[in-house]
Amino acid sequence: MIRYIVLFALAGLSPLQAQSPRSLEVRTLCFGYSNRVKEVTLAGDAEGQSSIDCKLVKYLEPQQKKMTVSEDFILIGEPGADGFDEWSKVKIEKGITEALLVFFPLPSAEQPYKVVVLDDSSKEFPLASFQIANMSPKALRFIVGENPIQIQPGETKLISKFKNQKANGQVSYFAYYQDGDEWKRLSTGFWDVIPTKRNLQIAFGNPKSKTVEMRGYEDGLPVLKALLQEQQEKK
Repeated sequence: MIRYIVLFALAGLSPLQAQSPRSLEVRTLCFGYSNRVKEVTLAGDAEGQSSIDCKLVKYLEPQQKKMTVSEDFILIGEPGADGFDEWSKVKIEKGITEALLVFFPLPSAEQPYKVVVLDDSSKEFPLASFQIANMSPKALRFIVGENPIQIQPGETKLISKFKNQKANGQVSYFAYYQDGDEWKRLSTGFWDVIPTKRNLQIAFGNPKSKTVEMRGYEDGLPVLKALLQEQQEKK
């Protein structure tokens, strides 16, 4: 499955694009801190009437926050002296009810982060799968088990079927990034395919070192949500 991630810096939306208010479950993931900004405000409308505060953490929290989105965007910023200080605006695609906002550090005081939206639902990101998001400027090439996979910049791919998986659930992988005409080794090792977990792998171009980095995040949110739902139904 291939999905293109849209990086957003929207100037405005026409009235024809307006939507009815909808409920959205969100959480955040910070790839690295920027300008000491470790907490942000997310607003679901231009006036900032529907907003929540989120701490930026470098791991996937096992819970989401609920907010109301009036149109098809979220404003991101910080509390300022004159109210809400907005520095980014991200689009929430139609059909998304659960969103993961990933914050990538930028060397800018005006906009400390680039923000990418991923569909956080178990339908689009199921258990026992790996989702690879290429946020670097380089093309990536993976060999997972025996499966060759190539991922262009700004693209994600979901891997839910694995060849040559070991009895303990592990599968080998090799990752490379393209540097001119050469493919250079990025990472290699084993991934643990766990029935009650899912795994997000993010490749990012480090603006300081000018190199490609990749980090993995294990997540069990769908299982926790199912348990909470079961408890509520028993009450």
